[in-house]
Amino acid sequence: TKMSDNPVIHIGGLSPSIDENIVYAAFVPFGEVKTVDLPHDPLTTAPKGYAFVEYEDASDCLHAIANMDGAELLGKVIHVSHAKNPKFRDETNRPIWAEEKFILSKAEAEEKEPEAH
Repeated sequence: TKMSDNPVIHIGGLSPSIDENIVYAAFVPFGEVKTVDLPHDPLTTAPKGYAFVEYEDASDCLHAIANMDGAELLGKVIHVSHAKNPKFRDETNRPIWAEEKFILSKAEAEEKEPEAH
């Protein structure tokens, strides 16, 4: 798939006080918004500072990027570009310690450390 077929944009540099409604309101003038994905930090529950907006029509992304890249939203200059992976929904929001590799390497590290009794 070409970038131009990708209906998803990535918005970076967002204010910590951002929410889905503000993102939606800022990007709906450029076309029909299908989904707004605003990832939150699992520990602090604060927004991570970026979002994905999926449009019904991929051509609306071009208008959104042209108009909103470098624009100000809640006092912060935002960066808007095509999302690299159109299937952003596949990205699991699992924290790092839920990953098996991380658990294994941590277990191995603990085994190497001498027990303190």
